[in-house]
Amino acid sequence: MIPESVASRQQLILNELLKLTDQGRKNTEELSLIRVELGLHNGALHGRLPSLEGDIARQDLRIDKMDMRLGIIEKSESENAGKQKLKAVIISLVGGSASGAIITMAYHLSQSGVGR
Repeated sequence: MIPESVASRQQLILNELLKLTDQGRKNTEELSLIRVELGLHNGALHGRLPSLEGDIARQDLRIDKMDMRLGIIEKSESENAGKQKLKAVIISLVGGSASGAIITMAYHLSQSGVGR
């Protein structure tokens, strides 16, 4: 026959094992619920992670489209700025003393026979 102190110790150990087994079962169930919620079970296409991935992909596409539009606008602004500079140079040449210098240079070139 098993002495009472050994039996009570065995009972305590058995009770602790049962508690740990029950806690392990609860942890496994919670882990399973978390995996379902996140969309990580059996290749699921629903849940938080797959929907977040879809949202991120849509935002990336939106950003790419905006980048293309911005590039077009920047190019257009650059071209417009270049046109404005060219107009300003032409106006200053026509209206300023530089135009006299160009006319004089053209006259001298025509007299030297370069234009013939």
